[in-house]
Amino acid sequence: MTYKSILKLDNFTINVLVDSRLAHTHRSDTCKICDVLDKKLKYVTLDENERKVLAAKKKLPKIKADLFFKELKEKTTLYKHSDIVEVVTFGLQQNLSLPKIPAGEAFYKRQLWTYNFCVHSGKKNQAHFYRISYNFSPN
Repeated sequence: MTYKSILKLDNFTINVLVDSRLAHTHRSDTCKICDVLDKKLKYVTLDENERKVLAAKKKLPKIKADLFFKELKEKTTLYKHSDIVEVVTFGLQQNLSLPKIPAGEAFYKRQLWTYNFCVHSGKKNQAHFYRISYNFSPN
């Protein structure tokens, strides 16, 4: 783990801890790697050795995510009553295209996207959601 940057805001100094394990999705989501490996295991003809290698590769993201969530829980518990450190998590949740229309000319001419951004404080156990809608139109 390394400190990537230090932010100075008025009288506060915030150390931003960057760790490669922070780039994980929620447990119920699947990553692109898992989806691709799932399809290969299901539809591609493989010998037994290739199948074992792909199955092991498929398990790796889940193991990393489980370790990340375990450490997140430990850090949240450890710093719950700290005045110096706060555990804050961010999540950009499902980007929804509205209205749901099939791809085609109409899809590209007019589209409304809805973003749901969440900031969660581990200390207060509070989540704040920010919903933003953007209209995209070439006109």
